[in-house]
Amino acid sequence: MGQEEKAGFPTDRAVTVFSAGEGNPYASIRIPALLQIGKGQLLAFAEGRYKNTDQGENDIIMSVSKNGGRTWSSPRAIAKAHGATFNNPCPVYDAKTKTVTVVFQRYPAGVKERQPNIPQGWDDEKCIRNFMIQSKNGGSSWSKPVDITRTTKRPTGVDIMASGPNAGTQLKSGPHKGRLVIPMNEGPFGKWVISCIYSDDGGKTWKLGQPTTNMKGLVNETSIAETDNGGVVMVARHWGGGNCRRIVWSEDGGETWGQVEDAPELFCDSTQNSLMTYSLADQP
Repeated sequence: MGQEEKAGFPTDRAVTVFSAGEGNPYASIRIPALLQIGKGQLLAFAEGRYKNTDQGENDIIMSVSKNGGRTWSSPRAIAKAHGATFNNPCPVYDAKTKTVTVVFQRYPAGVKERQPNIPQGWDDEKCIRNFMIQSKNGGSSWSKPVDITRTTKRPTGVDIMASGPNAGTQLKSGPHKGRLVIPMNEGPFGKWVISCIYSDDGGKTWKLGQPTTNMKGLVNETSIAETDNGGVVMVARHWGGGNCRRIVWSEDGGETWGQVEDAPELFCDSTQNSLMTYSLADQP
């Protein structure tokens, strides 16, 4: 037994967490996100898709490991879409209140992200809305979905503000210590910019950060992490050219952002990426 396994976090073998059709009704399972909530305790989230497509009447599903990822519980749905589609589960853990929050989007039945003329705003029955669910007991039970669209989606100029996918972060230092930060990418499709939403009260209320405006190339699916001294970084999938990730920094807890630039040291194969921490301490 290696040292990692003794510590409860094996790193030398692959473990299958979700498998479509094996004890579940899903044609495919996509868009994973992983969250650590304590020593050896991991929660994995994904979209359970009844059809093998992005808007495939997806549920939000979850599996739990209590031994550092060596074994996992059977997947179960924690938010059922009932004919609509739930996309982009993005979890964040509040270590102070021991609360897990998952933000995701709801596509009405028949609405697809690539179609033209998706309604903007908050009120049209065909608009794409933002929801959250919460667990205060390590994922054993969950609240009903709460509509947070009005505080997490701009009223004009976008048809979707998609969370992550990947996990959010809670800032551990700096002037915004304790803040929950969720990465977002803003449509319309093919015209993406990135931003975040943030909460200073454990997810009770949310505020919108400013979108990126100074960019070299387009972006969409986004991951986020705290850097040294309470800074925040987003690393995004490129869109429309290039073979590397794109990166942007915030010095005010995600409220505003600098210039989006290529990160040539980070290869991008046109899929989502995952980012847990990002430190500059070992650089000159």
